[in-house]
Amino acid sequence: MVGASIIYRRGELAKHTLDIPTSSGSGLIEEVVTLFLIVDENQSYYIDENTLNKTNIPEGELQVNRMDPGFQESNLKHSINGFMFGNLMGINLTVGTQAAWHVVRDSLSHLRLQLLISDAGSPW
Repeated sequence: MVGASIIYRRGELAKHTLDIPTSSGSGLIEEVVTLFLIVDENQSYYIDENTLNKTNIPEGELQVNRMDPGFQESNLKHSINGFMFGNLMGINLTVGTQAAWHVVRDSLSHLRLQLLISDAGSPW
């Protein structure tokens, strides 16, 4: 299991909501946790088996260079909270309330994290 542990001072937890929008003026602090993770499928014990079983190429004709940079890159699976390919459900926060956004990323990756926050499509 992978995730974040948020530790509060005594009595502080009652002032926070995690992933639950509140009404404006409630005085509660809305919190969101996002885990940015890259899973390297090249390290899988099953990579050879998966390469054979997940392609339509007969076993005798399958030629995969596992050292090819393109092949290795294709096996890096990027996710946010376990969702890949931009399928993260909306992060909803209430206008006018205080919010805390906890960003967690795996420390095993040598790749740089770039985060773009956009209000595209919002009415304000």
